[in-house]
Amino acid sequence: MKKLIIIICATVLTLTLFACDKSGQSEQSGQSGQSTVAASQSAGVTIAKTSEVTTSVSSESATVTESTDDRVPLGNEFYSEVVPPKYDWIKNFSEGLAVVQVKNKQGVINKSNEEVVPPKYNWIENFSEGLAVVFDGSKFGVINEFGEEVLPLEYANFSSYFSEGVAWAKKTHDSDYGLIDKNGNEILPYKYHFAKPFVNGIALVYTKDGDDYSSHFIDKTGKVFLSIPNYCDRWYYSFPDYCDSWDYSNPLYLISIDEIDDYYSRYGYVDKEGKQIIPYSDPIAPTIFQDSGLNLSFSDGLAPYKKDGKFIAIDESGNQAFSQSYDILEGFSEGLSAFRRDGISGFVDTSGKEVITIDEDGYVYTGKFSEGLAPVVIRDKLGYIDKNGDTVIPFIYDPVDDGHTYWIFSDFTEGLAIVAKGDMQTGYKYGIVDKSGKEVVPLVYDYLLDLSDGMAVYSVGRKWGILSVNNE
Repeated sequence: MKKLIIIICATVLTLTLFACDKSGQSEQSGQSGQSTVAASQSAGVTIAKTSEVTTSVSSESATVTESTDDRVPLGNEFYSEVVPPKYDWIKNFSEGLAVVQVKNKQGVINKSNEEVVPPKYNWIENFSEGLAVVFDGSKFGVINEFGEEVLPLEYANFSSYFSEGVAWAKKTHDSDYGLIDKNGNEILPYKYHFAKPFVNGIALVYTKDGDDYSSHFIDKTGKVFLSIPNYCDRWYYSFPDYCDSWDYSNPLYLISIDEIDDYYSRYGYVDKEGKQIIPYSDPIAPTIFQDSGLNLSFSDGLAPYKKDGKFIAIDESGNQAFSQSYDILEGFSEGLSAFRRDGISGFVDTSGKEVITIDEDGYVYTGKFSEGLAPVVIRDKLGYIDKNGDTVIPFIYDPVDDGHTYWIFSDFTEGLAIVAKGDMQTGYKYGIVDKSGKEVVPLVYDYLLDLSDGMAVYSVGRKWGILSVNNE
């Protein structure tokens, strides 16, 4: 069980997908008095208290071809191809606009497939607060939602999009980053080696003194409330995403800087004044993130914490929330957290009640609950269960194999989830299911990206288009 961490770079697509390591252990029987999910020995997987499922609604046998000249657009009462597969690349929609690429140039379209910005830039960042950073191959600038250049192409770089009315930019390649507002006015001087966007009034910045790096959390006046005497990204591979992407909305911030050696690290929590509230945990190896979907941030008022060789749940004061301890406790979502204990997988609630246990003879992987459903992989087949442990979407889909150590599968968003069938050798075909299991988009696409505002980016061969999905 592993949440796939995808670094957002200038040349990398983002997927709202989740991944599991494929090196899990066999699971044993569950406890009495709980909802128990059982898998049969037969080729098909069965789940206790299986609910009725409405299956495919339309041309699942439909085929798509790479040629767009004579291709008939697909669709039914649930979806339509609002943008044909004619682009070389498309980013997901952001604020009603999508960045598209034709050959080596990028432009912008809206949800009506109208061209807002012609393909003329080398790179366009996703829109944020009505603005997008653009690059013409030489200099950076900023455009608005109408394609107007509101900040001229005279900057050497931007390290962030606009957030809370400000962004980090640098004037020359030899300069450092400074904070500017939407009019280009300087808010903080150009003295930071690198910087991250502001979230709830707080940003992570990096400074350099000779060969020494430091990381600092600052407010918009430049006041430092917490300093880390090393370059925070040093720990990225040990603790994915927790140095430079803390959840500032939480009352406590996760710190994972107490490195034991080149392999093991510990973590603790500080408040917004930089005071350490919860001491460092037991050492954790980075492989724990490959074996689970471990999320160390507080959610539903609790967080997983390693103590005396086991994971427990702690509250925001650092007190143990309930008596049980686990080999893995992933972190809470919608009041439930996946766990492993003595060969048993399942879900525990915030009171410590193990409400679902999974009992079968093969590998079991679980994702987090979203919109009342959680993805589960049993013997290489993917399905979705509800909070009673009932099967809502049958175990007939294939978690996507990334070729390394991860399974990839989708959470529900806007009542929909992306699913796939196939394998690495023959390739995968992607479609979309609703929360009843109905295939509202048949599994005929070579790829499907993030669902957002009823839209999804798809590919046919090497070309990309956009679907509109009606889930009413």
